[in-house]
Amino acid sequence: MVHWVSLSTVAMDCIAVGFYMQAQLQLQMLKYNFMHLADPEDEINDEDNDTFGVKIYRDLESTRFENLFRRRLIMCIKRQQLIVWLVDEVESIFGSSMVLQFLVMAWIICMTVYKIIGLNVMSAEFVTMIVYLGCVLLQLLLFCYYGTQLKYESEYVNQSIYECDWPAVSPRLRRPLLIMMERCYRPIAPCIAYVVPMSLDTFISIVKSAYSLYTFLDQS
Repeated sequence: MVHWVSLSTVAMDCIAVGFYMQAQLQLQMLKYNFMHLADPEDEINDEDNDTFGVKIYRDLESTRFENLFRRRLIMCIKRQQLIVWLVDEVESIFGSSMVLQFLVMAWIICMTVYKIIGLNVMSAEFVTMIVYLGCVLLQLLLFCYYGTQLKYESEYVNQSIYECDWPAVSPRLRRPLLIMMERCYRPIAPCIAYVVPMSLDTFISIVKSAYSLYTFLDQS
């Protein structure tokens, strides 16, 4: 029974972390698409425009570029919506189990440390408990690390939009970019039960809480 419970727990952890890694990868692809959003389909020689000192916007110069720009923007919007949907789905499916799992992990860390203090350093049981404690901490760290990475990637989406060649397009095509920047202003931050952020700060807080509980039990 314990064997099957362990396998199911590991499978759940791998699935949830895998989805967050997928969302992080999709955000990197989204940033790349935004940075090349205003790139021309073919190389345009700007030397003639600089000679006369006249700025010609690419969308006014070519209707084909305007259509291409709009198709790229629509594709980026749809991808961003799918990324948000993926993170929300993972949070809704694994949210309740993650709350219980994080609470149990804090208790396990506390009890394991409490047990290790009374063991002989040279004993096999001490080594076993150290390895077990490391596995529990690693399991907790995986969730918090990839949650933090996902948030960092989403925070730089606005920067990638700004880094595209937006001065080369007319103001009427810049308006959708401003709207998209406002849409991406709020970072994608996975949470536990929609309240506690899944970040490295949460990992540190859980470890501190476990140590505080251990200190209380040791004093009593």
